[in-house]
Amino acid sequence: MSNDLALNPDVIASLPAGIKVILGRKSSRDPESRFTSKLHILLSFVSENPGREDDLGVAWVTEDEFKLNKRILAAVMGIKLNTLNVNLKDLHFQQQQHNKDGWTRWRKVGFTRSQISDSQQIPQSRKKIMRETATFNLPFSLGPLVDSFFQEFQRTCVHTWKELTGLNTNRSFTSSSFLQHAAAKFKIPEQNEKQALNIIKSIIAPHHVELINFEMFARFMAMFGPPQTVMQKITSLLESSEREKPEPWLLFSKPESMPQNYGMFDENEQNCLFIKMYGTEIKVWNIPLINSNEGDYIMDEDGRLFSSWDTYFKHHPLPKPSNKQLLIIDS
Repeated sequence: MSNDLALNPDVIASLPAGIKVILGRKSSRDPESRFTSKLHILLSFVSENPGREDDLGVAWVTEDEFKLNKRILAAVMGIKLNTLNVNLKDLHFQQQQHNKDGWTRWRKVGFTRSQISDSQQIPQSRKKIMRETATFNLPFSLGPLVDSFFQEFQRTCVHTWKELTGLNTNRSFTSSSFLQHAAAKFKIPEQNEKQALNIIKSIIAPHHVELINFEMFARFMAMFGPPQTVMQKITSLLESSEREKPEPWLLFSKPESMPQNYGMFDENEQNCLFIKMYGTEIKVWNIPLINSNEGDYIMDEDGRLFSSWDTYFKHHPLPKPSNKQLLIIDS
């Protein structure tokens, strides 16, 4: 007889949409899809929602020790109990206490409330990035995601910024050089690099600037991250926005006078596209930890997920003017 548990589907259904997407991703070279990252996200969520401990089978006990109920956790992660045991062993998690009412206590070197490590030794450069991230506060939020997602987002931004510039986050980089490096990194294989540069420039620096700083880059990543599929997400939004409404309505900088109908990313919640169209206000979110080819990354106001901007707009066409508004426009 199998030791695997049949989980009540309401347990998963009640999780934030972003967590459901992460749990559903297959493990790959991308750190966010790995077992340790999924485990840490669940532990962080339970820390913020202690009433979910029994539902999800995990909880922190101290700064670097946690407890888990293997059968429940395996069901939540959608894996076999044997697979969970293999992961714990291969990734060097150490059991601290024998089974007590289905719960055991665990530790792993470097795996704490505030830090994740994988099976490989974390290089010194990665440790430095993690330390820097912990003290760097971005002046915007990501919605509607849990705090652990924002921490992982910051780590990704710092790592990618250093790849592009070789600089710490408190230093700026010349605009022309940054755009060249960004175009080379983010362009899709069949894309002309100059076209990629112009697209990125129109978003991250629509007006001429001499320098690009880390905050500007992080805002860009909130709108279209993660790094692996930035250009795919940009293309999806630009193409679908033009199909929806040929007249320009999507803005990447605030004009002196706001038009009546527009769409613009919220500077306070940078992954949120705010659309105001013929009196209707709409919010849509990019999940900047989800690659466009690995899962649904667009979320609507009801928490429903979509595989692309194009799919979103097919389900949610832009509002059209009423007959009264048409008369006003014609006059």
